[in-house]
Amino acid sequence: METIFETLKPYFEGVKEKILRDEELPFKFSSEISNFLKEFSRGNNKEPIWEKILEGFAIMEKIRASINLYPKNKEMALSDLKMGREIQSNIKREIGSLVIKGKGNLAKEIQEFNYKLFEGIGPLRVFEEKEKIEEVEISLKPEKEKEEKEKEKK
Repeated sequence: METIFETLKPYFEGVKEKILRDEELPFKFSSEISNFLKEFSRGNNKEPIWEKILEGFAIMEKIRASINLYPKNKEMALSDLKMGREIQSNIKREIGSLVIKGKGNLAKEIQEFNYKLFEGIGPLRVFEEKEKIEEVEISLKPEKEKEEKEKEKK
C-alpha cells in the first residue's frame, strides 16, 4: 500500500489521515466510495483503484501547496504535470476494469473525479506550453543565438 510516486508520499499519507478523520476533500464521493477509501486507508481493502484515487488527491494537494513555487521552478511544474497525467491514465485503466466487472455506478463516479483531477492539473499546462514556445523560438534563431539560448536554459 505504498504510493508509486516518492515525492507524493507525504501528501498521500496526509490524504489518508484526512479520510480517516472524515475531513473534507476537494471532491465529495458517495458514502459507498468513501467507505471503500476508508477501508483502503486502514489497510483492509487492497484494490488498486483506491490507491490511484488517493494518488489523485495527493497530486492535487501538492499542486495546491506548490502553486507559488512553479513560476520559479518550471522543472517541478513539468514533473508534477507528468505525474498528474500518469495518475489520470492509471485511474482510467481502473475505471475500465470496474466497467468490465459490472460496477458502472462506481466507474461513473470515479470518472467524475478523474475529470476533477484533469482540472486540478490544468494550471501546470501553461508551463508545458511555454517550454514548447521556447523550443520553437530557439529553432528559428541563427546558430550562435541558439547556442547562447541553450546555455541560458541550462
